[in-house]
Order: sequence, then structure tokens, then C-alpha cells
Amino acid sequence: MKLLFAAFVASSFILTGCKSEKLNYDAIEVHSHNDYVQANPFWGAFNAGTPSIEADVYLVDGDLYVAHRKKELIIDPEHTLRSMYLEPLKKEWDKNGGKPYADGGPLWLMVDMKRDQHASLSRLVEIIETEGYLPMFDVTSNPSAVKLVVTNLPDIIENHQDDFPEWVYYDGIPNMTLTEKGATKVAMISEKASVYTSWSGEGEMSPEDQQAIKAAIEDAHKIGTTFRLWDFPDGPEAWEMSVKLGLDWINTDKPAEAVAWLKAKRENK
Repeated sequence: MKLLFAAFVASSFILTGCKSEKLNYDAIEVHSHNDYVQANPFWGAFNAGTPSIEADVYLVDGDLYVAHRKKELIIDPEHTLRSMYLEPLKKEWDKNGGKPYADGGPLWLMVDMKRDQHASLSRLVEIIETEGYLPMFDVTSNPSAVKLVVTNLPDIIENHQDDFPEWVYYDGIPNMTLTEKGATKVAMISEKASVYTSWSGEGEMSPEDQQAIKAAIEDAHKIGTTFRLWDFPDGPEAWEMSVKLGLDWINTDKPAEAVAWLKAKRENK
């Protein structure tokens, strides 16, 4: 399993939508969206070898609790980012000799700050730096380290990047104002699918919608980053459409299924 991020920029091509075209299944990877709502959070996606795993957090009384909405918060030590993601990941990191996956495959951990973004990110950095997790995320010292990608932070990306360490990366939005240095810190550009299309996941997406998405992907590639659609239909037909469009990520709530689907497509190409 390899993330060909350089290839995303250097060799991605605009697909025509013809049924006879040869699709590039190597130029896309799987992102486990809202992973914490899975029956087996972290482990289901991790055991499948998913390259990117996402958790949403709220800062409450100095700790980061995993939940999508405030009303879903469970204030319990077993529901912190530490318990659900950082500790399991560290066990695997230590077992694999300083890499997340035994086979050397890369991993991104995306953390969505649902509120109090600056304070939440500051606390996350503090936890990582003071509780023994820093080697696991320090990509500046270890290229096998987990890439920490934080999302829902447009103001920080545009105005406060220098407040945080070099090993913190960002999930941005289209048409952001970025400095040259800032662009290197944006690992991904993400947007809601309905901005571009109302496609239901069945049949053909209109050529106009396809072109709008491809243009957004091309804009992301121009600044050297990847592009993801969220709230996109989720299943084999949608995964195939993601490849056809040239997306860099399959955004899914079915990570094990999507990884298996993609592996089969690669083996049978």
C-alpha cells in the first residue's frame, strides 16, 4: 500500500468520462470519514490498512472528547482522542518499530476541531508533545511518522499557521488565500459534494458536474495538494466515479469495504 502523493500532482490526468477509458486506481486512496461512529473505531479502519482515518473532537475541561455533535458528547476517559486513537496507534507504532503499519504503509490521522479551534489545536499539540506521542507524529525527523492533518480551521490556515509546529498539517477549503509556505502545509483540500453536484450515486453524473469537480481537483493539484469530496455517495458505483473524476480520496464510512474494493481493482487492472 502506497500513497503516491507526488504522482497526484505530477501525473494526474483529466479523465474524459468515456466508458472505454483506462482508470488509474493507483492514484486514489481511502479516507475513513467519521471513523469514530464505526462499530469498531480505529481498529476496523486500521486493520484494513486504511491510509487516512478521521475523528471529530470537542475540547471539554482540558481534554479532547470524540463526537460529531455536542449532544453526542460522552464525558468519559474512554471517549477521549487519547483513548480511542492515540493510545491504540502508539501500541502499533511501538510494535512496528517506529512506523504505523508493519508493511511500511503510510497513515494520516485527521482531527476535526468542532469548536474552539485554536484552543483545541493548542491542547492537541500539548498532549502530543508532553505525553510521549511526539515521535509518532514528527514527520520532520521520521518520514514514516503519522501525518497529523487538522481540519475545520480556515482562519488558522490563513492567519495563524506559525502558532503551531512544523509537523501539523491542514485540511483546507477551495479558494483559500495561501502564502507559498502555507500551501506546503495544506495536505488536502476538501469540499462538500453538493457544491458541485446533486448526483445520487446511481447512473451517470452530468458532464457539467464532472467538469466542475475536475476543475476543483486541478486547482488543488496546482498548489501541490490533494482533493477530497465529503458527503459524497458511498458505495462501489460512487467509488468508481471517484476514480473516474480523478479524486485523490475515496471518502467513505465503509473503510474496510472500500480498501478491499480498491485492492481488487488494482490487482485486476
